[in-house]
Amino acid sequence: MNVFGAFTFGALIKTFLPGFVWLAAIVLGETQLAPWFGWPSWGNYVIAANNQTLATVLAVPLSILLGLGSNILVFMGINDRLVRKPMRMTKEPLFELYDELSALLRARCWSAINCIDASHAGAFRDSIDPEQLLLHRVGVNTIGYVREQYWFHLEFQMNLWLSITIFSAAFCGYLIGSHAPTRAIVIVGFYAGASWVLISAARKNYCRHTEKMASMMAAVLAGTDKDPTPAPRGWFTPEVVSKFNKHA
Repeated sequence: MNVFGAFTFGALIKTFLPGFVWLAAIVLGETQLAPWFGWPSWGNYVIAANNQTLATVLAVPLSILLGLGSNILVFMGINDRLVRKPMRMTKEPLFELYDELSALLRARCWSAINCIDASHAGAFRDSIDPEQLLLHRVGVNTIGYVREQYWFHLEFQMNLWLSITIFSAAFCGYLIGSHAPTRAIVIVGFYAGASWVLISAARKNYCRHTEKMASMMAAVLAGTDKDPTPAPRGWFTPEVVSKFNKHA
């Protein structure tokens, strides 16, 4: 397995830029907190040393590492709270359609396999990703293109939002500590505007990704693809769906 194959230029930038903002926020916060705790500031040491090579060598891997950590935090719940759940409420008909198409695609696949214990239908329904069931019909490149166009942008926008949140908090603390609280109001205003733009864009990308995937599911279920080996009869019938849902 080629571990480094996933580190394309786009994926690296998507991780590096939010991580770099995280690093700037941490350095800024560390320089403010160090005197309180009575330890020498590492950030001030690097700045005072005026060693650009050292700063660059340290900044690049730290930014990537922090970007990966930010991505973990985003997918641990921030995406659900700020993107998925709000859009499922706002665009309820779209996501009901997506869920229905997903259920039909799983039922069709379950019927075709026809060799799994019926008691596992619930696990099949809850664990099998319907988007992955499209790979053999739609193709890896098409799925990858849709994810890159919409889902990757969503990841970048939410990671950047989280990093800007941390940086804005650190910068406001710096300005208040420097006896410039009025300037902190400007930072709060900038943060509010940037948050609105990034979260709105992420939500729109999530909806577009869902629309594209639902479209491909509908095409596969309708049999409009040019697969030389069409699905056997009986894959997509009310009886099959009813039986699958009963076991699930």
